[in-house]
Amino acid sequence: MSAGLIGIASTWWFGLLIGVIIGVVGLLQANSKIMWKGSLGAIIRTLGIAIGIGIAGILVGKFIISNINANWNLPAELTDRKSFLIAGTMHNFSYLGGIVGLIFGIIYQLKIKKASAQQWL
Repeated sequence: MSAGLIGIASTWWFGLLIGVIIGVVGLLQANSKIMWKGSLGAIIRTLGIAIGIGIAGILVGKFIISNINANWNLPAELTDRKSFLIAGTMHNFSYLGGIVGLIFGIIYQLKIKKASAQQWL
């Protein structure tokens, strides 16, 4: 339970930042119906990509990173090195997933904007 709370406490700001950016791009739409459709689609894409890349981070952490016998500067009181490295890798990959997801979400919203603009021509 405490690991989950630590995860939330260390990442909430990133989701807020992504949400603000998606919201601002959504304001570029022609009307509120298209804005809601584009923003919701962008959020779903961003979440899906972030979760997918986060899962990839778990796998990389479990099968690659935690098996590297490097002399990393880890906490002295660490009792489960493997789990710590897996969680850290997932955490880092999730940030990458958020950025990649945001890019795809913005592209999606811009495509919606372009399609709706061509409808009016």
